[in-house]
Amino acid sequence: LRLRGARVRVCWPDVADAGLVVLLRRGGSDLGEAAALCAETGAVVLTPDAPERDGWPALRWAADHADELDADPRRLAVAGDALAAATARRAREHGIAVEER
Repeated sequence: LRLRGARVRVCWPDVADAGLVVLLRRGGSDLGEAAALCAETGAVVLTPDAPERDGWPALRWAADHADELDADPRRLAVAGDALAAATARRAREHGIAVEER
């Protein structure tokens, strides 16, 4: 997938009605980390290659397109490093309920 010109990787679990995790790390996450998180949580895991300073566009896109990803938009989580924490706080400020991991 592509989001604002950046490549986004998605891992799908073998379960129905999966939650959705946006994995954010400065400099990007590798596909192995996303696949492991998908297997561990049973959630669809979306991770942009290099979100750099702002994970907000990826989170907004994921929340808006959860149905297309076969994920439940009410079960949205953000995982990763300090970028993920900052993005989760911003989501709460905008009324989007997210869980930090």
